[in-house]
Amino acid sequence: MNIEICKILIVDDEYIIRQGIVHFLDWEKNGFTIIGEAANGREALEIIEKERPHIILCDIVMPEVDGIVLSKKVRELYPDIKIIVLSSYGDFDNVKQMFLSGVSDYILKPTLNQVTLLESLQKVRATIEKVDFMESKATPLSSYLSQILLGFDNMDKVEDEFFNYPYYYLLAINIKGLSNKEELESFYNQKLSSVTGDNQYCVLRLSDEVHAVLFASDTVFDMEEKLLSMMPSSMSECILSLSSAFEEQFLLKNIYEELVESFENRFYLKKGDIICERTKVTITSLEKFDIHIYNDLLYRLQLKDALEMLQEFVTHALEMKNNPRELKALIGNSLYSFITTMEEHHINSDYIHEFKLTALSALESSIDATQLEKEFKKVISDLSVVVDNYHLEKNEDIMNQIVKYLHLNYKQPLTLNKIANEFNFSYSYLSAYFNERSDLSFNEYLNKIRINKAAELLRSGKANISEVGYEVGFSDHSYFCKVFKKQIGVTPSVYRRGGMIHVE
Repeated sequence: MNIEICKILIVDDEYIIRQGIVHFLDWEKNGFTIIGEAANGREALEIIEKERPHIILCDIVMPEVDGIVLSKKVRELYPDIKIIVLSSYGDFDNVKQMFLSGVSDYILKPTLNQVTLLESLQKVRATIEKVDFMESKATPLSSYLSQILLGFDNMDKVEDEFFNYPYYYLLAINIKGLSNKEELESFYNQKLSSVTGDNQYCVLRLSDEVHAVLFASDTVFDMEEKLLSMMPSSMSECILSLSSAFEEQFLLKNIYEELVESFENRFYLKKGDIICERTKVTITSLEKFDIHIYNDLLYRLQLKDALEMLQEFVTHALEMKNNPRELKALIGNSLYSFITTMEEHHINSDYIHEFKLTALSALESSIDATQLEKEFKKVISDLSVVVDNYHLEKNEDIMNQIVKYLHLNYKQPLTLNKIANEFNFSYSYLSAYFNERSDLSFNEYLNKIRINKAAELLRSGKANISEVGYEVGFSDHSYFCKVFKKQIGVTPSVYRRGGMIHVE
């Protein structure tokens, strides 16, 4: 009769729920072991093929391959594997459908706790034939230490020679960027022994993203130098944060939390550096970026000035070692506003489409300040070329048509918005055009045309003063007289009598 611990696979698309279950129980002590986690049925099937778990804890609603499809596949390919469904209150119809596929039990997520989970697992384990499961008599060291680091209390003390050493080092590893997980295991199983010598270490796989290694030592030594001397090149993709030597075990949780918080320090270190007391930097909060001035520059199509403003701010932020998450968010939002403005004005739309797909993603995924600065400079350089090639003159023909349109239709009730719609321009673009080409706004420019036409009519003497204002587009006579005097220098009646000041 085979003797082994019951193997469990957790399948749920919510990372927090998976991690909650992983650390819910002292698995080994109760005769179980977690052999893997999956975020959907497709990932689960890959793990099942390699690991052949005895029991699957499975959510129903998941992307790609849901729990219903997964249960059917398991029944078809691996009929000996048992499934326990994790369901919500509204999933009863789906639960019934999964029971038809051979599901063994189900647990309502809102009622999930250590007791209900353990009872269901033990009940299902008892139905598995041909295997006798041995319960572990003691909590393994790795499980005990993992639960300490993650804040679990009220655990039985583990008796292990590991705790007889005078000094300890804790290494936290963010493995999110690591592409080759096999080299990581080789690092744990082979190369770490060359670091510790006669000392001991314990590898703690705390989550899909963070691992830790606790070293026990007889003496204080340069752990950073030893790690760097044998670190495989692929590990430079990880973020490693190393504590100083410490003696008290009760400090473990606080030290671990400080190491995880210090992961952001890596952003301002060279690739491959280990975060430690020697290399630690102080991350500062992001200074205020005057987004109102920046957006006003965009509104006025002063694109070059907007780019220079953003570049100056980012350069200063990197020098001050501002918070990388906050800095990336500001860069992304600012550039998104910039390219939105370019899209509104049909500025190099092909480039903008490619920019959205690649440049913003490259900036967001930058793992350190050097890479972010490099990607940011490239983006600024590319956008500057686009802006330099974009001249308002390229629309000169259309703008000439607009001016001609004003001269032909000045009698009509014209507005900037109406003109923009007529010629398929944006309101802000036309407003910026008139502001950049002269000291006159659109309304002032239109009134100038109307008053000059009114002066011609008054000089010809063919219309009386009360009719002239209406003839050139003014619906209010007193307003016409006010605008006329402001532009010409005298009232319409004085002008008609020959008291002319000037006509522009």
